[in-house]
Amino acid sequence: MNRTFVNLLIFCFSCLLFSCEKTEKIENFPMSPSKLVLNCQLNPDSVIQLLLFKSLSVLDNATNKNITNAKVELYRDDILIASLPAANKQYMYVFDGIKPEINHTYKVVASASGYETVWAEVALPEAVFPDKVTTTVIDTFYWYEYYMNDTIYNATGKVTVTFTDPAKASNYYALEVYSFYTYYQTNENGDTVQSVTTKVGLNSYNNTTNSPLIDYTLGYGYYFTDKFFNGSQVTLDIPVRYSGNTRSTTVYVELISVSETQYFYDKSKMIFSNNNGNPFTEPIQIYTNIHNGFGIFSAINGNVQSIKFN
Repeated sequence: MNRTFVNLLIFCFSCLLFSCEKTEKIENFPMSPSKLVLNCQLNPDSVIQLLLFKSLSVLDNATNKNITNAKVELYRDDILIASLPAANKQYMYVFDGIKPEINHTYKVVASASGYETVWAEVALPEAVFPDKVTTTVIDTFYWYEYYMNDTIYNATGKVTVTFTDPAKASNYYALEVYSFYTYYQTNENGDTVQSVTTKVGLNSYNNTTNSPLIDYTLGYGYYFTDKFFNGSQVTLDIPVRYSGNTRSTTVYVELISVSETQYFYDKSKMIFSNNNGNPFTEPIQIYTNIHNGFGIFSAINGNVQSIKFN
């Protein structure tokens, strides 16, 4: 055997023999001070309310609790219109009787002992109503489900939405297509306790659309901007799939104007969700517009139309 090769083997075995695993102890790991986390979404149909938490370090396993002893001020067009000294029993800061309106800018300021004062502002976007909504069934079939003792209908198709975008500003949108499903809860004796109605998305299997205008999807919402059709009429086709024990269902089409902050907050959540558990991706920072803290202060303004899908 070649002497050089023998010496190489001896060296390798020696390395294995005397090798060991070294564990480093991390001491004095830098801990970021906690900051206030503010979450609030303005909606013209609801009074203004918000939640406050505190941020936690990546090494902090404590339960995150609500901050209920903060002073929260609400401004409209830089004029103070309300102030709350603390949260209510449900941990919410609720400005009773105050609903947001378009053509105004709202700002919230929150201060609590031991934290930097945080603030953010947003304007309620203008609602945009569809000019036309139609449905098209592309394929349908049914079968008898012996376990349920019922006939199950299945249909695929699309919802077509046409609307005119306002030209005076950049607009951000979310388009949701869904139906409502009612089921009955029973107790151990088989008696009906109550009926429960829940919102069910009608997205296709792969939740995709051929429209190049769609920027991203989250849940059963399709998000897009008016970058390519500002001030013009546009038509979007959204693929849908329905399955149930009736031949048809009522489809609810909700066109939602969202603030820029809501748009990018939801986009960062989508990216985080898609990359969760992937060790080869960069850490995802959830979008925030809260100065000196974290969270989101956003606004939405939507409308719903219903149409039959059969």
